[in-house]
Amino acid sequence: SERLGYFPAGIRSRLEEGIRRLHKLAGNALTDNMHIVFADGSTPLLSLVTMILQSSSKGLPLKVWARKPFYSGYSSLSFGDLVKFVGQEENETAAAADESLVEFVTSPNNPDGEIRSPVLSRPLTVFDKAYSWPMYTFMDEPFNSSAHPLSLWTLSKVTGHASSRVGWAIVGDKALADAMQMLACPIGCPMESQMVAISAIEHVLQTEGEIFKWGRAKFTERWRKIEDGFRNASCYRIRNPLAQGFDRFSQKVYKQTPPYLWMECLNLPAQKSCGDMLRSFGIKCRDGEYFGMPPSYARLSLYVATPVFDVLMQKLTNMFATTC
Repeated sequence: SERLGYFPAGIRSRLEEGIRRLHKLAGNALTDNMHIVFADGSTPLLSLVTMILQSSSKGLPLKVWARKPFYSGYSSLSFGDLVKFVGQEENETAAAADESLVEFVTSPNNPDGEIRSPVLSRPLTVFDKAYSWPMYTFMDEPFNSSAHPLSLWTLSKVTGHASSRVGWAIVGDKALADAMQMLACPIGCPMESQMVAISAIEHVLQTEGEIFKWGRAKFTERWRKIEDGFRNASCYRIRNPLAQGFDRFSQKVYKQTPPYLWMECLNLPAQKSCGDMLRSFGIKCRDGEYFGMPPSYARLSLYVATPVFDVLMQKLTNMFATTC
């Protein structure tokens, strides 16, 4: 059978073709003349990229840096004396003066959805593009993979198949791509995960991106309710930039609808964080410190079913009325 063995015939090429067509449909990345590297999710790609870059740093420790607020997963990119994440310690001025740094740019950013560009001038910048899809932001110009030849992507933020663990990188340098692929899947990536990805991606292609339109409608409605709810909440602020721009996908202006609410609590009681306040009203969140920010910040996930979101809004409304 073509599906037996470590490298089942035709599976990888079919998945790679689907990914290239998916990016073209969404209008979020140029993939011509680029190499596709597969892994079990984009998180392992972050780790193996740092290890490969460290191995070419002439024995010196590699420092990874990202501007605040940064994706909380970057804090785990420390491996003994070899790799250290310094986003918490070094500001932009200090980072610019440190030639040993590699910058990670998440755009749109997690937790706040900000559209970001590199801050530092470096030969190689790692772009985390997990949220660069039409349900979260406007598609103004496709990401130029030739100008920025290392970007990371994940299936989970496109179709929701997080547990299938499928991620990929778009890489310009063949030697780097080969090294990444060897470390990611030395004897082949799991065939079952690849088949799930193929099925999901081909469905998106066959329906001409219907999931993007559905996702936009859902998140647009949720953000309308969130902004209405915060309008009279004097003690709390939405800190998502919520930028808008011309969108090539819909051919009209589109305002961002990020999958996380990034908020700040004002006038907090002593020794109490925004997360503490939210949890006291039964609201799940992630504290601002995980993202390099003060305890007055917190992130709330909007990746929830509609009934759960409705309960979330009820609890926020109750908190606003009780504490402001």
